[in-house]
Amino acid sequence: MYWLTFDIGPGTSAILDGQLPPGAKQARGSAGFDRYNAPCPGPRGHKYRITVYALNRVLNLPNGTSLLSAWQAIAAATIGRGRVTVSAAS
Repeated sequence: MYWLTFDIGPGTSAILDGQLPPGAKQARGSAGFDRYNAPCPGPRGHKYRITVYALNRVLNLPNGTSLLSAWQAIAAATIGRGRVTVSAAS
């Protein structure tokens, strides 16, 4: 499942559980809704890839925009990225 947030301000240093930073928005994720759905790795575990993109502009897309629209806008504005993969077990 994808969960995608955007328009997170450059001064943001933490994201609290269950809350978006002021001004941030969410795309409609691969599960069909625009909210966070906590991972559920199951008994065999799962790997999660977390990617953070540095953009050269605010996207100004509406909250709940489609995942495809958000990905396209991010691709057009990306100037850098960081990625980490983590493994989790239930």
